[in-house]
Amino acid sequence: MTERCRTIIMSNPKYSSERKEAYFKDKDGHYLSKLRGNVCSEIVVKAEPSRAMEIALEETRTALDLLRYGILFLYTKERPRAVGVLGEVTEQSRVAITIRTDNKQANITEERTNFPLVLTDETLKRMKDIGIFDLSDVITKKDKTEFEEIILRAVHWLASAQAQNENENTLLNLVTCLETFFKAEAGTPITATISEGVALLTATEVEARKERKRRVADFYGKRSKLTHEGEGLITNADLLELTMIARDLTLWMIRNRSKFRDHESFKGWLEDQKMSAEVRLPS
Repeated sequence: MTERCRTIIMSNPKYSSERKEAYFKDKDGHYLSKLRGNVCSEIVVKAEPSRAMEIALEETRTALDLLRYGILFLYTKERPRAVGVLGEVTEQSRVAITIRTDNKQANITEERTNFPLVLTDETLKRMKDIGIFDLSDVITKKDKTEFEEIILRAVHWLASAQAQNENENTLLNLVTCLETFFKAEAGTPITATISEGVALLTATEVEARKERKRRVADFYGKRSKLTHEGEGLITNADLLELTMIARDLTLWMIRNRSKFRDHESFKGWLEDQKMSAEVRLPS
C-alpha cells in the first residue's frame, strides 16, 4: 500500500522530484508508517473519497464482528483479546494505586486490558468449526435469505457487546442479540418468548432448561430496569454467563441456517417443538 501511494505521488507531473520526495516523506512519517506491521483491509468501490472511506469503515467493522465472535470460542475471559480499527484498541495497561488513609501503605497494580489476536493454523481451524468462514461467505452473498440477515444482525450485537467498557452497555447489546432471533408478536409476552426459546435451543435436560429460562428472564428483567429506570446491579459474572448463552445460541443458528429461510419458518418450527413434547403424568 505504501509503495502504491509513493507511485501515485511521484507520477504527479506538476511538481519537481525533490518536492514530490519531500511530500511523500512527510506523509510516510505522519501516516503511512503507522500501517506497517498491521493488517489492512482493502475495499474497491465506486464512490467519492469521503463516501468510499465510510463504506470501507463499515465493511471493515463487519469483518471485525466475525473476529470478535470467534474470540469468544478461542480464548478465556481472563486474557481477553481485542480487535478494532487502528486507534480504537489501546495496547496500554491499566494502572491503579491504592493508598491507606494514614499514608503508611500504598499498593500499585498493573493490569493489561487487551491481548492481541494471533491467527495460527490451530485458531483458523477452530474458526472454521464455529462457522466464521461460512458467515464470511454469507456477507458477500447478494441474495441473502431473511434468516441469514437475522444471523448477521445478531452476530453484530454479540460482537458489539465485546467492545463495550461498561457492564450496562454490554448487557443491552447481549439481550438485543437474543431479541434478534426471537421477535415476539404483538400481544405476546416478550420475556417468555425469549427465555423459552433460548432454553429450548441451548439446554437439553428439563431441569437445565427450566434454570436457563429463569436466568434469561432475570437478565431481561435487568435490561428492562436499566432501560426504564437507569439502574440495576450487573456483575461481571452475570455478563460472562449471558455472553456464553448468546454465543452458544448464535452458534446453533449458524449451524442450522440452511433449514430456515425467514423468521416465520423458524418461529413455526420452534412452536412445533414446544407442542411435540411427550406428556407424562406424575407417578
